[in-house]
Amino acid sequence: MKRIQKKEGDVFIVPITDTQHCYAVALNHPLFGFFDVLSDTEHSVSSIDRYDVLFAVWVMDYAVKKGRWRKLGHTEKFKGCFEGTRFFKQDTINGRLTSYCDTDGSEFPISYNEAIGLEAAAVWDPEHVEQRLRDHFAGVPNKWVEIMKLKSSPHSHS
Repeated sequence: MKRIQKKEGDVFIVPITDTQHCYAVALNHPLFGFFDVLSDTEHSVSSIDRYDVLFAVWVMDYAVKKGRWRKLGHTEKFKGCFEGTRFFKQDTINGRLTSYCDTDGSEFPISYNEAIGLEAAAVWDPEHVEQRLRDHFAGVPNKWVEIMKLKSSPHSHS
């Protein structure tokens, strides 16, 4: 099996069920953005990039390299839009929070309120992303998001 290469702006089809799929755009490696569209027919890249990005997370390379997600095409629409994406890290013992930048690796303390709305700094397995998308479209909480969500602690509000 040929290994697939990806570059920023490549758009991939993400299987959700046997008949339905979503779409993702490769951003700054290993970041992917996932579009708010569920379909049972294949769309063109130009019609997909009109949709909003639901979330952007780091994804394991094998999603693309082993062909789990099939490349559909390429777009320049999101070039640079997600540079400097910040994630939160939370110490599991003391609850202290930091912000992590995916572009330069910078990390600094943040407050609980500053962490609200940020994704947890984690590299997702493609299967877990696919489940998150299924859950989104079904309108139910996702167990992986719940496990990694921001937790309140005495130190996290400082």
